[in-house]
Amino acid sequence: GNRFAEVRNTLQGKQEERLPFFSFTFPEWFKMHYREQYGHFRENLNRLVTPFDVHETLQDILTLQTLKAKQKPAMARAISLFDPIPQNRSCADAYIEPHWCACLNWQTINDTASSEEVFRSAKTIVDTINHHTERHRGICSLLTLDEIRWAARLEPHRDLVRFKQNRDTDGFLGEFSSDAIRVVHDMYQVKLVTNPSKAIYEASVLHDRLNNRFRVKLGDISRINKYGEQANCIYERDPEMRKFCYCTTGDHH
Repeated sequence: GNRFAEVRNTLQGKQEERLPFFSFTFPEWFKMHYREQYGHFRENLNRLVTPFDVHETLQDILTLQTLKAKQKPAMARAISLFDPIPQNRSCADAYIEPHWCACLNWQTINDTASSEEVFRSAKTIVDTINHHTERHRGICSLLTLDEIRWAARLEPHRDLVRFKQNRDTDGFLGEFSSDAIRVVHDMYQVKLVTNPSKAIYEASVLHDRLNNRFRVKLGDISRINKYGEQANCIYERDPEMRKFCYCTTGDHH
């Protein structure tokens, strides 16, 4: 999906950023010669697949003659599409960070203005950006929070917070309590605008309830509008900072 066009500011654009299109086309001889592998590929339709799985699949294609004899770990980050992918595979199983997971249940917070958690999440995002541009403060402006446009809280799965213990020795059956366990971490997703760049950022912030601390990883901060020429001064020196730096000098238009 487009990371910077106006469509990225919509729910559809947000999903497309997390769900890039990729396709396979198999010749008829492959379907006939590798029936088992192609059957697994078809069975994996509508199951959680990651770019790591695609990479593993491409590696398998390079060694088609030895696929059947290949030994693979039981719990791998990457699963070839020629092998069965578990139906209940989660983002956590696939090592996908919550910010990039398209399968989570986010509950929109309608009154963002009166939510201290949302405000502190937004402030944490801006502070984190400023911390990482500090070494370039001579050319990158200090950003401030302009407005909060949208916020949501990750809603834990109902059975997850009620899980008490395993009901059988094999760990397949769960015993659920009528009382929910205490959740010690909350995850917030916030869309905000900064000054003076008018950059629009969307990020996922972890709230540690026990210590009442908020933190966000730089990799979990997405800029969803174009930075254009705003970051020309940092382009060669530190290209990773382009979406965060608003040059103190130069033409930004």
